[in-house]
Amino acid sequence: MKRMTLRPRPCLVWKATDRSDRYDLQLTDDPEFSELIIEAEALEDTEFQVPEELEKGATYYWRVRAGNQSGYSDWSKPLSFTTIMPTDASADEEIPEAFTLTQNYPNPFNPSTQIRFAIPEQAHVTLNVYNLLGQQIARLVNETRQPGWHDVTFDASELSSGIYIYRLDADGYMETRQMMFVK
Repeated sequence: MKRMTLRPRPCLVWKATDRSDRYDLQLTDDPEFSELIIEAEALEDTEFQVPEELEKGATYYWRVRAGNQSGYSDWSKPLSFTTIMPTDASADEEIPEAFTLTQNYPNPFNPSTQIRFAIPEQAHVTLNVYNLLGQQIARLVNETRQPGWHDVTFDASELSSGIYIYRLDADGYMETRQMMFVK
């Protein structure tokens, strides 16, 4: 099975400050900022589209500082993000060879998480979430789906913290996985 070769190019966004007319931005995969991947200076906008592809599944750190004719502020508190694979099945992705249910991401999560599954042929699919007592608490999918990779968002904001089970059923295939919700 061929996986997508696209890599993420995130857009970083921050709030403007009243007395600033430019911003500097640093991006790195090192929380100490000792080796920079990108150093952008004198940005006039409060968003920055990363111009190069980033490694999928990697954690990155970024920070900004505001400037004007008097100088620059201190660097902001560093923020981080982890890149993931694009979520829709497309022409760049071949049809999977087998039914697959992947681990939700992120895990643990708060309040929502992505659940990804693959089906090799058109099939009626159900994707349900259960508590540890076996009670169904959510039905995320109950329909016929086309072959390919599919992503579903599960929002647990109305639930209590704990471990939940999700189960995929499709044409005789059944798989379950655990996920942890932490408020």
